[in-house]
Parts: sequence; structure tokens; C-alpha cells
Amino acid sequence: MDDFLSGEESAFYGIRREKIDLGRYEYRPKVRGAWRKKTGQKDMLIAEKFPDAEIHRLLCRQVLSKNEKILDNLIGFLTDAPFGIPDLIHSMKNLEKEFYLICQGEQQFFAVVGDEWIESRKLPQKISEREFQIGDLLFTDCGVLPK
Repeated sequence: MDDFLSGEESAFYGIRREKIDLGRYEYRPKVRGAWRKKTGQKDMLIAEKFPDAEIHRLLCRQVLSKNEKILDNLIGFLTDAPFGIPDLIHSMKNLEKEFYLICQGEQQFFAVVGDEWIESRKLPQKISEREFQIGDLLFTDCGVLPK
């Protein structure tokens, strides 16, 4: 799963990876900023790839191991640095990525869209919870994309 989310080439069976061109998608956000424009373009791309599906945007954050939590607390106490440094590092690593849960009939797909590629994978089990974990990543369903 780490390879899948990192954008590296993967040998996992069932993962479909395609190069994309976000420049094809004309998105004019109501709120200014490059971040919102790229997110809107990625939303448009995923809607085009899965036109008849219910698409859920996902928020992703890392679940810290016990040792990472201890280290984070130690750094905070010793240096007056803000807590959450591992979360900050993780969010910077995944800054260009958007995560989606696609429901198409009885099938579900997990998709990651970067600035230059899209990867999707059919899920072996149906996810119905608002929050779910894959590996050390916790995903929260932020709702269905408007059509």
C-alpha cells in the first residue's frame, strides 16, 4: 500500500495507473488559490473516469505508531516545537495527492490522483464506515462530489 500511495511504480495486482494532463480541465474556483484549482481539476478528472459512479472525496492522515507518538511528544517537550511534526511531514509528502472512494454498483474502487497520474484499485471488501484505515493511513469520507 505504501508503494500505491507514494506514486512509485508498483507490482500490486489490480492497480491501474495512467498518466494524466490536468491542463485539459478548465476549473475556475470561487475561492482564489492554486491549491483549490488543482483539487477542482482532479475532481473533474475523476468524475470523467467514473461518470456513473458515486464519488467520495477522502481526507487522509497518518496513524502514528506508539514510538512515533512518543518521539513527537518528546520533541515537543524538549524544543517547544509544536506537536504534530509527523503529521506535518506526512501532509507535505501527500500535498499533491487527492484521495477518492468510488462506488459503482456493487463495486468500490480506491483512487489516488496526483498532478501527473491517476491510480485506481478495486477494493476486495465494501467500505461503509465514514472512517477507515488502510495500512498506517486513516481516511475520512468528506462527502459525495456534486455531479
